Amino acid sequence: MTVYKVAEVEELVQTVKHLLVSTEIHCFIHAMAVSDFKTGKIIPLQSALEEPSQLEGDRSDHAPAKISSGEPLVMTLLPTPKVIGMVKDLSPETILVGFKLLSGVSEETLIDTARKMAEANKCDFVLANDLANIDGQMHIGYLLDRDKTVAVYETKEAIAEGLIDTVLKGVAE
Repeated sequence: MTVYKVAEVEELVQTVKHLLVSTEIHCFIHAMAVSDFKTGKIIPLQSALEEPSQLEGDRSDHAPAKISSGEPLVMTLLPTPKVIGMVKDLSPETILVGFKLLSGVSEETLIDTARKMAEANKCDFVLANDLANIDGQMHIGYLLDRDKTVAVYETKEAIAEGLIDTVLKGVAE
């Protein structure tokens, strides 16, 4: 196993793209919780009210002027790329495992959401779990393919072993 350390989403995107097109990747387990947003521009509220177009674009467009410490601010949030959605487009043969974590939902909602995620991102498998069912060693996880629940696990160790077994079977096929 090789570990690639990245600090920001853009660095992750570039690393993943490079590896998927330059290396044969048998399995991509996307367990990383990548932020859905990055900070955009931060400007004084009064400036945003007077000229809203100042909020457009990225914070790197130009450096803001000095902002007084007592001044209310407005900050934009910009969407980040969905890394998981790139994997199968760049490497269709790679087995893709995604993770879906929700909180306080029904089992039906959790599994339905995970299946939609699998379909949208072309995942071969998704490990779905609910924060309400994670406590110490107890960790209920549902391993799904696009069509059905493959297995239900009740501990972190069982989830890890189940993922390894499932992925190895997929690589062997």
